[in-house]
Amino acid sequence: MCFNNNCWNQNNCGCSDPFFCPRLQAFVVRGPRGATGPAGPQGLQGIPGSATTTVNNATFSQNASTSVLANGNVPFSTNIALNGNKITHTPGSADITLAAGTYLVTWSASVTTNAEANTVTAGLAVNGAVNMQTTSTVTGTTGNVLSLSSNSVITVPQGAVLNLQNLSASAVPFSNVDLSIINLS
Repeated sequence: MCFNNNCWNQNNCGCSDPFFCPRLQAFVVRGPRGATGPAGPQGLQGIPGSATTTVNNATFSQNASTSVLANGNVPFSTNIALNGNKITHTPGSADITLAAGTYLVTWSASVTTNAEANTVTAGLAVNGAVNMQTTSTVTGTTGNVLSLSSNSVITVPQGAVLNLQNLSASAVPFSNVDLSIINLS
């Protein structure tokens, strides 16, 4: 039995039944729990949020295996999506031109290691300068097919040229390359 003065409100203290209820000045024994009641009315609708439309976005690919020289740029054969006017690319070119702004850039590629390059590194270059936050490195034995990938938010000036660059010491075959860009601002 419990004589805790906090027990008067549905046995809040965790004591087992019976418990003394000071409000009733009596010992209380609870019966079995009843069935759940019906659902209450729906609440009021919340304040509408702002909708954001991503107008400027693009995805490029290079599925076929392409040997990319050391410090060379990966060409993109296909524009899978190219929306808006802030991102431009000509299929077959390695250059992607961007209007000034901030972009989320995500890329992935399969690479095949060789005797000259068991360690392969790739990353994004803006106007020829590699952004080290966008690099990815893998190491394997000769003939391994390995995956590289990275994503990063970058801010670029007007007319910036973006490239995915082989940063390895020698030529490396790249395949199944995808690069997606979303203009954030």
